Amino acid sequence: MLGFPEITETPALEVVRSALEVDLILGARLAGAVKREFQRESIGLIEDLEGVHYQLKIELMGETRLEEAIAFLSAALQHHEDINVRGIAASALGKLGSVKAIPVLLQALQDGNFIVRGSAADALGKLGDANTMLALIQVFQNESLPFRESAVKALGNLGNVDAIPTLLHALKDEDFNIRWNASYALGQLGNVEVIPNLLNALNDEHCIVRMSAADALGKLGSAEAIPALLHASKDVSSYVRSSVVKALKAISPLSPPALQDASSFVKGEIAYALGRLDNANTIPALLQASKDEDFHVRWSAINALGSLCSVETIPALLQLLQESPDLYWLAAGYLEIFGAPDTLKALWQSYRTTTDGMTKWAIASIQERCQYYNYELEEERKAIATQTDAEERSVEQSITIPSGGIIIIMTDKSPTFNQQNATIGVNYAAEGSQQEFTQNVHAPARNLAEAAAEIQQLLDQLAQTYPSTYLYEFEQQIPLNARIREMLIAGGIELLKILCPPAGIPIEMGKKWLETAERQK
Repeated sequence: MLGFPEITETPALEVVRSALEVDLILGARLAGAVKREFQRESIGLIEDLEGVHYQLKIELMGETRLEEAIAFLSAALQHHEDINVRGIAASALGKLGSVKAIPVLLQALQDGNFIVRGSAADALGKLGDANTMLALIQVFQNESLPFRESAVKALGNLGNVDAIPTLLHALKDEDFNIRWNASYALGQLGNVEVIPNLLNALNDEHCIVRMSAADALGKLGSAEAIPALLHASKDVSSYVRSSVVKALKAISPLSPPALQDASSFVKGEIAYALGRLDNANTIPALLQASKDEDFHVRWSAINALGSLCSVETIPALLQLLQESPDLYWLAAGYLEIFGAPDTLKALWQSYRTTTDGMTKWAIASIQERCQYYNYELEEERKAIATQTDAEERSVEQSITIPSGGIIIIMTDKSPTFNQQNATIGVNYAAEGSQQEFTQNVHAPARNLAEAAAEIQQLLDQLAQTYPSTYLYEFEQQIPLNARIREMLIAGGIELLKILCPPAGIPIEMGKKWLETAERQK
């Protein structure tokens, strides 16, 4: 039992007694591992513990997994005046794994407190068999009994599809408590045949029923529910709208019209979910959402566009470089990941006006991937090469830089130049001409202080939108943002030492960020 060898020696009780003095949980589990003839006595050791709260004794009884604990726990469930004690006793009975606890748990479904009834329903779901299901159905069908909703919840926990007819009947009950528990139970069973019934429940007069129906549809995960869920995203109740968003995110194939919802929260959450799809049809709606007046909506929409990882989103991201003054750097970060060579011109135009580091990194990353540094020059070179005959193609290509011209090369590798017969040498420069050649070598190991300052700037921006969860939101950006990952990996622990203490961030959280970045290599 529980991974412990069975204790068979006569001194077993002394072992349990000693263990209880050292570690109560370990002692309780050892009590459940003794040979059968000692089990009643080992339970007695827990009952007789001095200086231990009665509620804790109940929890320890559950840890033993022994049928001998049923009597003690049943007495607590049936007679104790404290609702917390009764609820914990019901949960402990479920842990025992014995069908002998079923009768007292069925009786507990009629307890005067909903917490106790819920605990009993959960416990029955762990213990129940076919006979338990029949008993629960009888409890529900007896309309003279109070608290029938607990029986309905327990039917869902049993996981038996034979309960579906009863649950569909419960979905139409006059009591809204029974209706919402029926919705919950149908979601637990995972049978898509009940989707039409749950769709009807989205129109229930009581918001808790609509909320429960939306949750259940999300668990079933069928695209059939999408139109009704999109309509429900405009529900008057914020609780229902929140459940609808979660359901849509679980189902995934979302529709852009949901972004028209008046709630900024709903729009932001749905934009985030759209980013999980590989569907370019969502781009127009996301681009519209990226111009929303609410920062959270704009942030979610740009992240969604970037998460699509499609060249079809590049025009939209380039547009945001010019039109999103507070989040253009986020768009540049995604262009760094999958931007095409023909985006270089637009990126350079943006960099000239913003001098933003993220845009600079995007340029360098694209240059590195395509192995050339100026899109127009490269296209011109290709055209010349195509028009040149075989003899001319045997001659090395050259690039002519006009007098006063500048070429800027950004790479993390030192280029090799053969200047033989070049028009940029001392011996060959035209008299009176001036040549300027600039090489910017992008060093992977960035200055730690600069990297820490840049990350801190992002954290400050997130903190304005998510005051209580901005650290979590930052962590979600790591898999999506190559720039953040590169800074974390390059800086390592030394970067965390500079970043975390002044910001009041636990160093362990920083290490978690670093681990996340390294997993994305």
